[in-house]
Amino acid sequence: MICELLDQAITVRIGEGPSDESPIWRPAIEDHPANHEFGEIESILVTALRDATERFVDQDPERLQAALTALGERHRPVFRRLALHLLRRYHDQYPNLVNDLLKDVDLLHDYNIRHEYTLLLREHWHMLPKEIQSEI
Repeated sequence: MICELLDQAITVRIGEGPSDESPIWRPAIEDHPANHEFGEIESILVTALRDATERFVDQDPERLQAALTALGERHRPVFRRLALHLLRRYHDQYPNLVNDLLKDVDLLHDYNIRHEYTLLLREHWHMLPKEIQSEI
């Protein structure tokens, strides 16, 4: 339900299309001083969705797959950013998926998800096999 509300709020503000401009109105999915929380409904909904999803997974780590699937069904970049945030937080459940994402250097150049990708890369660089590190 929060996903649907967030999607609708973005559509009202920006319209349909591949970009949601989320790096502008929500620079970081995690709590961060760069986030501009001036009562913008989209940012409030991102926080609510992030917190609710984290609690959902904290109660049962097996739920991570369901959360990633639900986010993956959405077409807007903010949902990909939320999925990367979850993978950073719960990386131990899907280390191969994290490795596959990190070796996709095109993600580093995707403005829409660069912040979350960079955090994931920074925090998990030491866990990557040397072959993947050399590819990056």
